[in-house]
Amino acid sequence: MVANLVPILVVLIFAIGIFSLTLNYKDASGAARSGLDGLKIYVVPDFKGLTMQKLVTVFVDALGQLFYSISVAMGIMVAYGSYVKKESKLMGSINQIEIFDTLVAFLAGLMIIPAVYVFMGRERHSSSRWENLGYPQRAIRSREHLFIWNIKPERWPAGAPQAINNETGKVYPMYGIDEKGIHHSGWAFTDVDDAPSKSFLIENYKDPVIHPYFCMAYDKRPEFELYNVNDDPFCLHNLAGNANYVSVEKELKTALQNEMERSGDPRMIGPDKEIFETYIRYSPIRIFPKPDWEK
Repeated sequence: MVANLVPILVVLIFAIGIFSLTLNYKDASGAARSGLDGLKIYVVPDFKGLTMQKLVTVFVDALGQLFYSISVAMGIMVAYGSYVKKESKLMGSINQIEIFDTLVAFLAGLMIIPAVYVFMGRERHSSSRWENLGYPQRAIRSREHLFIWNIKPERWPAGAPQAINNETGKVYPMYGIDEKGIHHSGWAFTDVDDAPSKSFLIENYKDPVIHPYFCMAYDKRPEFELYNVNDDPFCLHNLAGNANYVSVEKELKTALQNEMERSGDPRMIGPDKEIFETYIRYSPIRIFPKPDWEK
């Protein structure tokens, strides 16, 4: 079964990559962009603006992918090693994996990077808010900018800051911090999995040095966000509303809304714009206090 599915997946990746090259778009100024223009960006090196810091960032990202691949490969070796035929040559198998892994990675980039725009969306991810509500987002990514529409900015993107004990009905302390100053991951911000970094940021949120990081990770977000991903790859400086980026914001917002209309996104055209909130969740549901904006 797997032997048949993998070739089909490669064919689909290749087909989508070819389709990506056929895309064309004309912005508000009349400038035309095509998938072939994006292909040039993908395959032709551009060292303009390259700094040592950016170079180190690229190497670190590449190493991260490398170690991820190694970890996955270790699991595959353990799981499927017993199926390898005795006459199979180990070095030949390794070379095949390297070649096809690189080829598929290149084709995956061909699907995405030549595209004039890349669209993204988010709805309910887990039971992390009152009445099992989600955090709807729509976003669009161009070569230089990322524009995000947080459709319900009154909600907490990382989940509500307080939960209710399902058994006792008691409201947990704010941010899930008990009287000893210990954070309990299941008490707050449950759209973020438990981790030492999560507990550290929350337990030390009053520290002036830590507080900005706490806000970036868990605080509410404005309705619109705009980032220059070349100059600000970690998206720390929101340019939405900045007078110098009015035309960029307008262009991306229009392109995003046009795509939402074209694709029939209920958040844009309805008839039930809240339909994503109505889907049944079969996993356990947490209970949260009624938010201020609903009272």
